[in-house]
Amino acid sequence: MRRLFWGGVHPPEAKEMASAAQVTVLPAPAQVVVPLSQHIGAPAQPLVAVGNQVKMGQKIGDGEGLCVPVHAPVSGRVIAIEDRPHPGGVRRAVVIENDFQDTAETALTPHPDGEELSPEEIRSIVREAGITGMGGAAFPTAVKAQVEPGQVDLLIVNACECEPYITADDALLRAHPGRVIDGARLLGTAVGARQVVLAVEDNKREAIALLEQELAGRQDLELRVLPTRYPQGAEKQLIQAVAGR
Repeated sequence: MRRLFWGGVHPPEAKEMASAAQVTVLPAPAQVVVPLSQHIGAPAQPLVAVGNQVKMGQKIGDGEGLCVPVHAPVSGRVIAIEDRPHPGGVRRAVVIENDFQDTAETALTPHPDGEELSPEEIRSIVREAGITGMGGAAFPTAVKAQVEPGQVDLLIVNACECEPYITADDALLRAHPGRVIDGARLLGTAVGARQVVLAVEDNKREAIALLEQELAGRQDLELRVLPTRYPQGAEKQLIQAVAGR
């Protein structure tokens, strides 16, 4: 039996145009501005100086406390470290002139066997990668995953996009279903969750079929298909629908 939250509305979805688009890698510009404030908490401090050559993926900023590293998105030369416009006002940023060589930082390599990683190792990798939440607070993910053993019985991965027009989660699930599942499992290990649930609304039929294919024969993650209605993706409503709490 599917649980429901009380209330909810059904606004026009208007997702047809965006849902037909594919996830695309855009060409990098000739100059990139990398803010050192990309998360809640203390801004990163620059680890490079004007005139330095940097590689794609190289750490160019870091700090102590509630802070995550910032990385160069392209290879090239640092031409300025200065205040630039930012969603939070004006913030310090590293400006890089792109050399279009895409010379990669060799220290930034994938971990081939995530099954062997401990919770501490996963949190360290997440922190060094500079991963933060995509909400308004941009909270560092490694800090959020720092919990005492036994505290988390259920991890819910929210793939519900109940707002009209929004299709980013749907596109990601269709393009990379296996990676999403692997990421959810790793995060479940990092927080010591006894159960991991990936929650998706029933209007994402193609994504659901791909996820079911990836999960065939596996018991370490549950796909939970929920009725489509607003605000299904809101925190309290989603917890009520998935866990009845």
